[in-house]
Amino acid sequence: MRVETEKASPDGRSSAYQGRMSTPRFGREIDIRGAAAQNRNVMKDPKSAEVGLPRATTQEIEPILKRAAPGGCVLYASAGAAEDGGRSLRLETGEAVIGRGDECNLVLRDGSVSRRHARLAVTPDGILVEDLGSRNGTTYLGKRISRITVHVGARIGVGNCSVDLLPLERPGGVPVSTRERYGRLLGASLPMRRVYSVLEAIEGSDAPVLVEGETGTGKDLLARSLHEKGARKDMPFVVIDCGNVPTHLMESELFGHCKGSFTGAVADRAGAFEAADMGTVFLDEVGELPLDLQPKLLRVLETQQIKRLGDVRHSAVDVRVIAATSRDLCAEVEAGRFRDDLYYRLAVIRLKLPPLRDRVEDVPLLAGFLAGELSGGKVKELSEEILEMFMRHDWPGNVRELRNAVQRVLMLGVVDPEIAGDGRARAPMRPRRRAARTSARDASRRWTNSKWRSCKSSRPCTETISPPPRAPPAWTGSSSATS
Repeated sequence: MRVETEKASPDGRSSAYQGRMSTPRFGREIDIRGAAAQNRNVMKDPKSAEVGLPRATTQEIEPILKRAAPGGCVLYASAGAAEDGGRSLRLETGEAVIGRGDECNLVLRDGSVSRRHARLAVTPDGILVEDLGSRNGTTYLGKRISRITVHVGARIGVGNCSVDLLPLERPGGVPVSTRERYGRLLGASLPMRRVYSVLEAIEGSDAPVLVEGETGTGKDLLARSLHEKGARKDMPFVVIDCGNVPTHLMESELFGHCKGSFTGAVADRAGAFEAADMGTVFLDEVGELPLDLQPKLLRVLETQQIKRLGDVRHSAVDVRVIAATSRDLCAEVEAGRFRDDLYYRLAVIRLKLPPLRDRVEDVPLLAGFLAGELSGGKVKELSEEILEMFMRHDWPGNVRELRNAVQRVLMLGVVDPEIAGDGRARAPMRPRRRAARTSARDASRRWTNSKWRSCKSSRPCTETISPPPRAPPAWTGSSSATS
C-alpha cells in the first residue's frame, strides 16, 4: 500500500483535488454502533486539566454533531509549521493516522505533534476523530477531546497545527477553497469555503450576480469584496438601497434626470448607472424595487443603455451589476410581485450566504476579529466563558448582532442577558414609568370618577356620593415638639 501526501499548488488549492491519491486502509473493523452514545461523553482524557483546556459538554457540541454528513474527506493542514502548511491526504474510506512519525499517513513535523497523535476514520455518521494519547491533545471548537464524530468541513487541532476536513471533489464539481477569508468576508467553515470557491471562479467575469441571505449575513461585504478582486477594482462602486429610496425618486436615482423634468429638478443629474460607468452598481434589497420600474431596469441590463428622466437620447454605459436581497425572489415571482424575466437576468450567478447559526465554527474567529477591530487592536480575543455563551446563541441578527454583542462586552464587560440565558431572543421589556407625585386635588378627582363609574347602569343611581375624607396636613418640619 502506498499513501501520498502533497503540498498545496501555487493557486492555493490542494493538489489532492487535482490527482487521485491512494486510499489508506488498515483492514481493522470499526464499531460505529455506539458512536452516538460515545458523543454523549466526549471528555474522558484526564490530561485536559494539565493544559488548562475547558471540558467539552454535550450541550455545546450537540447542535454541530447533528449536521454530521457521511462520506470521505480531504485532510488539509491549514496551519502549523512552515513545512507542514498545505500538506493534504485524501481519505475516502477506512482510516488514517496523523502524527510526526514516518509510519503515519499524514506526517506533520511540528514539534507539538506526537509520533502517533490522532486517528480519523470514515463512518456512516461522519468522520470519527480519536486522540491516541498525545501529549498536547486533539481539540475541536477549542475543547480537548478523546473521541468524537464530526462533520465534513470541520477543523480539528492537532497540537499547534490545524487540520481541515474538506469534502471530496466530485466529478464536475467545483473544488472547495482552502482560504479562511475572501476580501472582507471572514470564515473558515465549509459553507463559507463553498462561497469562496464560486467567488474565486467569477473574479474575472462581468456576469450579473444575485446575492441572497438573511439580514446581517454580509451581503454588502461580499459585493465589495467581489468588486475589489475583479478587473474593475479601480473604478467606481456605487450603492443603491432600493428599500430606502422613495418610489417617485427611484427612476431618477437609477438613471438620472434632466433639468425641468419634474418639480424640483433645477439641474441635470447623473444616475447611479451613469456615475458607475466602467465600474460596479450594487442594488441592495432589489426585491423592494417597484414593479413598474422593473421593465426599465431589465432594458438597461440587456442593452447597456440608459435614458435620463425627461431626456429623449440614450447613453451607453458599461457597468457590472451585483444585486442582493433578503427576500425569496422565487416566491416573489410566483406571487406576481417581481418579474420573472428580470429575475433570470439578475440571477446569472446566484450566491446564498449562510446564516451564522449554520456556521457556528466561525463564531470564535469572528468574535476575535471584531474585538480587535472595535478596540483598536487592544483586545484580540475574548474569554472562553464568553465564547461558549456566543456559540450557544442562535443569532437571528447574524454577524451584525454578533458585532453588537462584542461591542457591549468591550464597553460594559458583561454579555447581554438574552445571549447569556437560554439563547432564545426575547422582546425587550417596556421601561416602567416613574411614579408622579399625586396632589390632594388629583386624588379627590379620581375617587369621584370611580364612584360615578360604579353607579353607571340603566337604573338610576341611589348611592349618595360624599366627598373623600380630608387627608391630614403634610408635616413641613417647621413646628417644634411640645411636652
